[in-house]
Amino acid sequence: MPLNNDGFSDPQAVADAFAAGGTAIAVICSTDARYATDLEQVAPKLRAAGARTVVLAGNPGSNEARYRAAGVNQFIFIKCNVLEILRSLLHEVGVR
Repeated sequence: MPLNNDGFSDPQAVADAFAAGGTAIAVICSTDARYATDLEQVAPKLRAAGARTVVLAGNPGSNEARYRAAGVNQFIFIKCNVLEILRSLLHEVGVR
């Protein structure tokens, strides 16, 4: 079941909410400015909380290597192959 809210105050709050949800895939949705300042703290916490896959809703641009090193596996953004990405995510959770 998707979880959403109006944001979190700190990276541990993100991880705690994710862990409570019992899901395997985390999608981080925010602004490019917030990604630049917070993503490298949030993604590892999500991984530690059990996220098998971390998806960033946004184009990583020149930060892709940095974000991948932090634990992001996928990026969904305008002009990406969203159908292929969503199929792979569904396959990951057992939907055939």
